[in-house]
Amino acid sequence: MLEGAVFLAIGLELYALVVDVRRTRDTLGEAVGIAGLAVGVILVIRWVFATILVRQTTAFTNRRAQVHDRLRRSREAPEPARLERRERMIARISGADEATQARWEKRRETWRTRIRRYVADVDYLMRQPLGFREGTLIAWAGMRGVVTLAAAQTLPLGTPHRSLLILVAFFVAAGSLVLQGGTLPWAIRLMGLAGQNTTPEGEWPRLKADLDKAGNEFPVPPDTPAEQAKLLHLYARRDALLHLRSAGAYSSHSLASALAELDAEEIGIQIRLAQAEYE
Repeated sequence: MLEGAVFLAIGLELYALVVDVRRTRDTLGEAVGIAGLAVGVILVIRWVFATILVRQTTAFTNRRAQVHDRLRRSREAPEPARLERRERMIARISGADEATQARWEKRRETWRTRIRRYVADVDYLMRQPLGFREGTLIAWAGMRGVVTLAAAQTLPLGTPHRSLLILVAFFVAAGSLVLQGGTLPWAIRLMGLAGQNTTPEGEWPRLKADLDKAGNEFPVPPDTPAEQAKLLHLYARRDALLHLRSAGAYSSHSLASALAELDAEEIGIQIRLAQAEYE
């Protein structure tokens, strides 16, 4: 709404700006030319920035991958010194009061979540590395709009060539939006990035297994009706799905598919409950 209000304000002011520019020695051609030059400079700057960003991300991913391997080896074959420290900590926590144990458990769960997110980020970046094509697309997809216009409109009324400057900002925003926004699908196809399947092989069965495990482990009172029990199991699976999504453990496609399946199953249960109540 805020962005639309800014564009609406410049649209209402556009006619007066054009009239004011024509009254001075400035011309619309100058505004268009300066705007075109600005768009070109911005694209070059963004491409350079995206290239540096991609290289830094690649180097950062390689360093993270090394840490990932060390963590995996440590989990598979922990060092004796680490096992000893773990045993001492467990013994120390076991002898503490309930409040202390709760704090330690909360802290341990926090670290587990951080490690899961860390590992998920590394796996994703290793599976979908950023290269020249992705960096170029990032640079082309960046569109300037409301910030440019809002900054230009804050110029004081007595600023020399104020109308020309606001028109330049308008042409930069409109030109970049139309040029880059209109050609973005073409650029994606040209870079060969369209229709890529980013879902790892075997991810869907693993996600289903995790959700089913969460549902089966949820405690349900023995006297709960069958349909209500199914609903409670479904809620537990949905909570597990949201937790996995926050941890970044699975791709967005698999998570969206699982959420749609849970929604459809819940609708079916609710319909059967409503029919049973009506009968």
